[in-house]
Amino acid sequence: MQIDATSFQTTIPTFQPAIFMPRTARSRATNIAGLNRRTMASIIDGVSLAATTAAVWIVASAYAGVTERGLLPVTIVSVLTFLVAFAYFAEMESRRGQTIGKQIMRIRVVAADGAPATRSQCWLRHAAWLCDGVAFVGLALEARSPRHQRLGDMLADTVVINA
Repeated sequence: MQIDATSFQTTIPTFQPAIFMPRTARSRATNIAGLNRRTMASIIDGVSLAATTAAVWIVASAYAGVTERGLLPVTIVSVLTFLVAFAYFAEMESRRGQTIGKQIMRIRVVAADGAPATRSQCWLRHAAWLCDGVAFVGLALEARSPRHQRLGDMLADTVVINA
């Protein structure tokens, strides 16, 4: 009896790593938030931070007028307010994936592979905002990028998705 080797051929399926990735992570990385939702979230965050900053400045100005210390208290408060606002975005996104504006608009920041964004990714993302926040460079990049990424997203390897 002769055995033909061709009759024992087996078909090995091609390896598809997406099959082994949890469904939630796979879908999160592809459910990219649109430019309108991102812009509205930024406006909501900006307005809420501006209102808080204005209230703090009014108190600081009143304190400066009462104590006759000049602009020193207002300058100190301005610098502290900027640092707190900067940290607000990075920390809220690293802990929850969302700022208040993103939560209202139901979007979230994640790593490009769909995993939660790390603290270093969020801080890098917002450090780059100092560059792409100027003259709406980030908005122009978001509009042209297929994944709606601004410079900070590209550097930190993050995306904003629908939550």
